[in-house]
Amino acid sequence: MKLSEKIYTCRKKAGLSQEALAEKLGVSRQAVSKWETEEAIPELSKIPMMAKIFGVTTDFLLSEEENFEEPKKQQEEIPKTEQPKNFTTPDWAKNIPHTVESSFRKYGWILGVIVAIVGVGMILTNGFLLVFSVATTSTGFINPFLIIDIIGFLIGIAVFATGIYLVRYLKKTVK
Repeated sequence: MKLSEKIYTCRKKAGLSQEALAEKLGVSRQAVSKWETEEAIPELSKIPMMAKIFGVTTDFLLSEEENFEEPKKQQEEIPKTEQPKNFTTPDWAKNIPHTVESSFRKYGWILGVIVAIVGVGMILTNGFLLVFSVATTSTGFINPFLIIDIIGFLIGIAVFATGIYLVRYLKKTVK
């Protein structure tokens, strides 16, 4: 008997719907359906939980035995958030949010400097193009590139000002 057939048969014998089993295992109903139709296989960490719910051994679920043994005991409630017994979160992973926050508080002003430098680059580039567009306009018509250069120049000023503001604001928050 295949794993998919055993999951289906054990679930039925335990009187569980796909939704009920999914809730106990902390997965979606669609996941249980895919396991039973051989479209997917369960994660390895779910096999011991299923064996406990069904009252069978993991060996039985994973072996290709043809005979079906009756559940040895009544199914037990397993909280859906239960982790495998050997799972522990490493200490460094617990400190990541604090490390990122403290680093941003300490060095976030560098972001403001980068934004200000981008603003200066935009001002210089669009300023040069603006002077070049004005110098080459000899007709009475407005050069469309002149308008684009003016807008780019003004955006550059805004970006530069934003960068300066970020530097000042983020430097204050460090203190």
